[in-house]
Parts: sequence; structure tokens; C-alpha cells
Amino acid sequence: MPSVLIVDDDEMFRLSLADAFPTNECDYKLFMAGNGREAVEILKSSGIDLVITDLKMPEMNGFELLSYISRNHKNMPVIVITAFGTPEIEKELHSIGSFQYLEKPLDLDILEARICEGLQAKSDGFVKGISLTSFLQVIGMERETCTLTVRSTDKTGYMYFSAGALIDAVIGDKEGEEAAFEIITLGEAEIDIEKKCKRTMKKIDNSISYLILEAHRRIDEKNKLMESNSQMENTDEFPAILPGEEKEQEGLKIQENKMNIKRLQEAIKVLKEDLGDGLLATDIWVTSDGQAIAGLNSQPKASALFNRITQQMNKTLKESGFPVLGQYYMLDLADKKRVVVIPLGDYQWGMLIDGPQTPLGLLLNVAIPKVIDAFEDALTK
Repeated sequence: MPSVLIVDDDEMFRLSLADAFPTNECDYKLFMAGNGREAVEILKSSGIDLVITDLKMPEMNGFELLSYISRNHKNMPVIVITAFGTPEIEKELHSIGSFQYLEKPLDLDILEARICEGLQAKSDGFVKGISLTSFLQVIGMERETCTLTVRSTDKTGYMYFSAGALIDAVIGDKEGEEAAFEIITLGEAEIDIEKKCKRTMKKIDNSISYLILEAHRRIDEKNKLMESNSQMENTDEFPAILPGEEKEQEGLKIQENKMNIKRLQEAIKVLKEDLGDGLLATDIWVTSDGQAIAGLNSQPKASALFNRITQQMNKTLKESGFPVLGQYYMLDLADKKRVVVIPLGDYQWGMLIDGPQTPLGLLLNVAIPKVIDAFEDALTK
């Protein structure tokens, strides 16, 4: 009989799950732990097949538990309970065989279905275990401060997070973003986590979501280039790319990419110059999954949540027979703050504004038109 371990420091929550699943569809045995330390002892002594864990726990939190599982149970299916997941993120992670998110409050029917899927995947040999990419995403969403040690077969890298933002990375003689790109693409890796950030100087400005996307884009471009070279080597019509030409060819491919992230970051700097202290935070995210690709004082939780708000608003407007959202929408918040969200097709641009320091005319007549122009410029060049 397969065994499932549920890890959460809320005793009433654990008891409610035990009551909800006295008998279950997949015929599994249920184990309970109140924190990561208790969970490790159970993992050592019992044949656990799937783990469900919260992240915020005393003694040994969920991040440390995930780190332990990545080192000692490489093919263990894991379901993470979080207040900040989105259906789009959950779908993406499920498709790559990594751990899944379930959002609080839990839907017990969905939980039961995910347990059955995870147990079936493990029995079929389809589970890849915890991926580094997923681990990094959840650190960003939960705004963790920590140092990661990432080990592959022959390399060891270090990533330094402060409140969910990656401020530096080191691997071999590389530092900063180039080191982060290499670490992200290490493949199967063991992850150690220490609950403090061992670096104070910020050497990385881009969000972890952007770095993940860019790292995998580089891999895709490299693979396409190698495939193209291989095809040309096997034809009489086109010569193979010579060694000195590879960077130029790769650069041309980068220019053809749909979104120019560098131009977006430049546009954010101009926006900050226009609004000054009135711009508290801004993020540009992908509509399909809510992941930010550029920003200032990035708020990954807010990006994910406002992505869902935009989609729900459009759905409600359509069902009501109203026109969909126009160029932007604005929310008036407490403490004289404002949120502005600009839907831009496959992307969205959000801003958190300090009202007293940002005249409405400056925001509506200068900042927002500039933002839209800058986005179009980054999209087409």
C-alpha cells in the first residue's frame, strides 16, 4: 500500500485531513508531521511515496524539507501548499514533472485527485522529482531570505536571496547574472538551503523569473543553432557555420526574439525618473502564467494575483455583456496608494504608486502613454 506524508504545523488542519480521508480512492496510508524535522524522521523510517507540505513551519520549514528531499529522495512527488500559487503556474510545473502548488484554502477533491495523480506517476516511473527551477520560483513567491548551494555532478554554485530577490550568484570564476544562468541550467542538482543571505551587495537587477526564462531561452537558441549547423553540414547547398561566426549568428537570433528585455528595463528606468519616489514598485509579467520578466522592487506575489484579477475582470465583463478592459485599470488603495495595471496582450504591466507624490495628470498623460510606447518598442525591435 502506498504512503502519503502530510507536513503542516496546524494540528487542526492535519486532523481535518485525516477525517476527510479515512478511506480514500487510491488506497494509501496517511502519515502526519508537524514540521520538517518530524517529516525527515518519518521519511527515514517509513516508505513514503508522496509528500504534501506547507512552507511556513517552525524548527525546520518547508524549504529546508524540500532541500532534504532533493538530496535524498530525488524522485519523490511533492505537493506544496501555498497562499500564492496560480492555476497557470501549477499547470506549467505539472507538465515538467516537478512539484505542484495547491492554493489555500484547499479544495479536498482537488487534493485527493493530485495525490492519486502523483502516486500513479511515481508507479509509472514518470516523476522527475524537485527541479531547481521550481524551487527558485517558490523562493521568489514566498519572499525567502536564504543562501542556496546547488550541486551537480561536477559543479557547485551558490545563489543568494534577500526577501525573494536574487542579489548575487557564484559558480567557478563567474559571478552575478552569468553565474545565475549557468546554475539554473545545471540540470539535475542537489539543493542545500541556509536560512540567511551571505551576501549584502546587490549584483543582479533582474527578477528570478526573467533569469529562468532567459537561461532556458539561451539553451533553446544553442540547441537550434547546433541543429541548424548539423543540417547545413549534411547538405551541399549551405556551408557549416565557421567557428568565428557562431556568436554573430546567435546574436542575430537574439534580435529576432519577440520581447527585448533590455529595452523593458531601460523603460522602467525612464518611468522611475518620471515618477521619482512616487513609483514604489513595478513589474511586467506574462499573462499565461503570471511570471514577471522585468521589474523594479519586484513583487512576484502581486504579479501572480493581479494577473488573476485581470483575467477574472475580463471574464466578468464579457459575461455581463460589457466591453472588455481598455488600456488600463486603476485601483484606489488605503494609505493613499494606487495600483495601475496595463493589459498588453500576452503581457501585463503593473505599478504601485504613492498618490500624494504622483499627480494624476502626470500618471495618466505622461507615464502611462510612455509605458505603452516603450512596450511596443521592446516588442518590435
